Amino acid sequence: MSMTLFFDPPAQNTIIRPLAEAVCISHGGEPTFYVDTSDHKTKVIALEWLHFLTLQTQIDGAGKRIDGYKAALLARHNPLEIQVNINDIPVLISPKTTVTQAMNQYHRKYAKVNNIRICKGAFARQKD
Repeated sequence: MSMTLFFDPPAQNTIIRPLAEAVCISHGGEPTFYVDTSDHKTKVIALEWLHFLTLQTQIDGAGKRIDGYKAALLARHNPLEIQVNINDIPVLISPKTTVTQAMNQYHRKYAKVNNIRICKGAFARQKD
């Protein structure tokens, strides 16, 4: 049985970095490389830099907080799933997910939500 952690990144101005951090955690702290979309440079997330992240989980019905470093160490022994909430779009990261797969999942869900919002807006204008 895998444990699910929830990660709400503090800064919502980037998409790829929180996803790379979640992938790094779910892979047990293995260095995770990604290309930053702002400067197009390859960057890395490593175990040592995860201690400042805060994730949440439910244990015995109560909300518990765990830092990213401890979550990565836990992921080495138990499979973890991490739900990353970026701009109200949930992306589920499993131990087999790569950064590219996570980005594709985000963009698919974003397009779906955006289409729903556009359709609702069009119907609202037709009623007026």
